[in-house]
This record gives sequence, structure tokens and C-alpha cells, in this order.
Amino acid sequence: MENKKFTLLSANEGGRRKPAFFALSILPEKLGICHSDREFTVQVVKDLNARSKTLVEVAEAAVFYFQEAVTFDEEAAAKFLHAEAAGHLQALAEGIPAVQDYTKEGIEAFLRSLADARNTKLKVIAQPLRIALTGKTVSPGLDEVMITLGKDKVLKRIKRAVEYIAGKGQVLK
Repeated sequence: MENKKFTLLSANEGGRRKPAFFALSILPEKLGICHSDREFTVQVVKDLNARSKTLVEVAEAAVFYFQEAVTFDEEAAAKFLHAEAAGHLQALAEGIPAVQDYTKEGIEAFLRSLADARNTKLKVIAQPLRIALTGKTVSPGLDEVMITLGKDKVLKRIKRAVEYIAGKGQVLK
């Protein structure tokens, strides 16, 4: 019955959910998530709104935003969090504090520039970064996630992923 309620709310609103209403009333009810920063919670819902068919999907996808430390999906970590990725993640951690234009465009330019400087494709950097930030291989756009989380949380999560790789006995580059 409860899941049906959330699905019906989604269907009745024709995909035009009101992020503030959902973030501040339904999300806490569904997952017990109540964040003191209302603007942050609304932004999380905006990040996820277009990618989710139901309110339940939004609620389930929102969890990583509110975790202090994300849990890495085992398959994703095994595939993408390795020694080469640690080098890219370390370079990200060193470069992010200097990013002045912390917007969608600025983050995209920074990531592309880093990939060029490291003579690799953006996807080789992006997938380990996505796992470091969300724990999963699927998420909203990296720029959206990075903006919503903010530099401090992004840096903490990247550093934690590098530590995770080091703990697996991987040699860091």
C-alpha cells in the first residue's frame, strides 16, 4: 500500500513532482532521512527527479547523498577501483580545491582537462570518480553530484576511495 501511494503520487503529477514538497515531506517519511539543510535536500531531489519513474525510485536513489561514507558496490569496486584509478583519483583530489568555477561547465572543463593532462579518456577517470562519490556505477551526472555534495564531501569521498584501493594491496601510481 505504501509503495503504491508513492507510485500514484508520481503518476498523478505527470512527472512534474514538486521537489521541495517531496524533499521535505515524503523523503523523510519514506527513508527516515531528515537533513537539517533544506536547500541541500531539495537539490538532491532535483538531481534525481528526471531520472526516476516513481517517488520510491527517487527516495532509494537519494541515500548516497546523505551518507557520511558511501558503501561501494562490490562488483563496481572490483572493476573500477584499482591502482590506475587511484592515481586518477589522487590527481582529482589535488586539483579540485583549485577549481574556481565549481559549476556544471567548470567541473566538466576541469575533468576534461585532467583527462587530457593524464593522457587518458574521460570515462577512465569518470567511472572511478562516480563510484567514489556514490558507491554505484549509475547516478546523476557527475557535475550534478559534485555540485550538490560540495567540494568538502567530494574530497573526503575521493580520499576514502584512494584509501580503499590502498587497503586492497593495490600499488598506487
